[in-house]
Amino acid sequence: MNVFSFIDSIAYSKKDLLEEDIGLEKQYVPYIVNRHLSLFPDTIFHANNMNSHGILSKKLQYDYLRLSIRKRKRYTKWPKKVENTDIDSIVEYYDCSKRKAKEYLGVLSDAQLNKIKHILEGKKG
Repeated sequence: MNVFSFIDSIAYSKKDLLEEDIGLEKQYVPYIVNRHLSLFPDTIFHANNMNSHGILSKKLQYDYLRLSIRKRKRYTKWPKKVENTDIDSIVEYYDCSKRKAKEYLGVLSDAQLNKIKHILEGKKG
């Protein structure tokens, strides 16, 4: 059983998976479920409500979502982190952390970034 089984039971099948096996409650991850539900306009408020009431037991959170969200298939791709090559170049050139490189990126001009990339290409070649 994985987290997507819980998401499917909340959004579409409405079958109570935790009633069948008490041990499955350990596999329920509220953060991942809430994050997935926050991607849809009709479930974002339910996910936010559960984030606000994180102190509730996993069973209560699961039941609230399963019983309050309308039955519907919801498909989406998980958002993925986009790597910024400019930040990687700044990290390598200035030998700094990614956090500092993001700050530098806001200050450096396009011409300066191009010069840094040109210098780094010269070192590699």
